[in-house]
Order: sequence, then C-alpha cells, then structure tokens
Amino acid sequence: MTALKKGDYSYWNDPAFQKSHDFAPNIVTILFGANDSKPQNWVYGTNFESDYGALIASYTNLPTHPRVLLITPCPVFGTGIYDINPDIVATNILPIIRNLATPTGIGTDRHQYAHDRAPGLVLRPGASEHSGNHGHGLLYSYGL
Repeated sequence: MTALKKGDYSYWNDPAFQKSHDFAPNIVTILFGANDSKPQNWVYGTNFESDYGALIASYTNLPTHPRVLLITPCPVFGTGIYDINPDIVATNILPIIRNLATPTGIGTDRHQYAHDRAPGLVLRPGASEHSGNHGHGLLYSYGL
C-alpha cells in the first residue's frame, strides 16, 4: 500500500483506512514509503510529504487524540525488489518521514538503526526490504 493518495494501491482508498479510524485508537503506528518509491507511484512523489502529513493528521485529529508513531521503511538492499527504488527510499522518503516526525510524534527508526548497527547484515538471501521470520529473528538477536 502507499501513503500517496494517487498511488496504485493507496491506503486512503482501502477499507482498512476507515476501519482504523472507526476503531478509535489510542496508539497508531504508521509505516509507509517503500511502495511509494515504485516508478508508477513516485510520479506523484511531490505529493508524498503532504499526503503523509495528511495521513498523520487524520489520526491525530481523532477524538481519542492517539499517540502516533512513525516507523521508517527498512533499508532496501541492492537494486530493490518489486520495483522498490532504494535511492528514493534513502534520499527522499526517509528524510521526509523524519521531518514529519519532529513536530507530530515520534519517528522510530528501528530499521535504519538495524542497518547502522549491522551494515553487512543481509536479512534473507535475495532479500530487499522484507525481512521475513528469519530476518526478524536476526534483528532480535542483534538487540534491534
């Protein structure tokens, strides 16, 4: 899914979006960005910051005023997979999310922290950004 409203599979248009609001949450975690970097979605990349900011506001403005945690996408290794663009994630998307986290909530950089602590760590053979169960076990073993 994408945070971009005009993305090919936008969270804004998914039934889960409305359900997550109707639930009246106290804590919300948001993790988008990797799929936004795909070529068919990044053509709308100039809207990423405003669409992501609007997504945050859609939750912070709920009557429950939930705590919103922004989670950065994990590093994309190699040339990416499924057309996910590692350069766009690293140089465009991550800085935008971190910038949005400052005034709105806490940006948790678990994935970037993992990459910084173990830069040679490949989570699974052929892995790009999805670590799978094996990768999650490795992250846990590194204290991440």
